[in-house]
Amino acid sequence: MVLTIIAVSAVLAGIIQNIAGFGASVVMLLILPRFFDLLAAPALNSAISAGMTIIMAIQYRKHTQFKLIWLPCFCFMAAAISIIWVAKDFEMHALGVA
Repeated sequence: MVLTIIAVSAVLAGIIQNIAGFGASVVMLLILPRFFDLLAAPALNSAISAGMTIIMAIQYRKHTQFKLIWLPCFCFMAAAISIIWVAKDFEMHALGVA
């Protein structure tokens, strides 16, 4: 049941992303924290969003200037992975969320 809800939210987020150009993360983060904790929901959201972005990059590869986007993509992925990795050591009670 949870996988079905996640799949439906990812499809809805993908539709909104393709129409508006943004908003996939907002839609998924409305649903994912109901089923996952504070660290797993953003990590799953980033993975699903990265997958959608890769699919769109493949579709528009003829119009994409890859030499202009490789550095921002690498910096984003490095920052996202490192922040999620470091955030697991945060004390959630000190942040006031748990």
